[in-house]
Amino acid sequence: LVAAEWAEQREAAQRAALADNDIAPGDVECVVAQGSNWSQAIDALPWAPDDVLVVGSSQTRGLSRLFLGSTATKIARNSPVPVIVVP
Repeated sequence: LVAAEWAEQREAAQRAALADNDIAPGDVECVVAQGSNWSQAIDALPWAPDDVLVVGSSQTRGLSRLFLGSTATKIARNSPVPVIVVP
């Protein structure tokens, strides 16, 4: 139930972001995967050689985690493709 709600919120946010930036919906793809840990979830995705992963940084974790939060660090560490970090 929670994953379905998150998917609906993600779809709405993606539609709004595309509309705000005049990007055609077919130019962007968002895929949701599940796993018992980050490594399994990342491995469940159908990665292509030219894919990239975009991860948001966090500035609310204090100085020791200023750049990436613990979740983003785990995701980036397990990524089989290049990672772009955005604020």
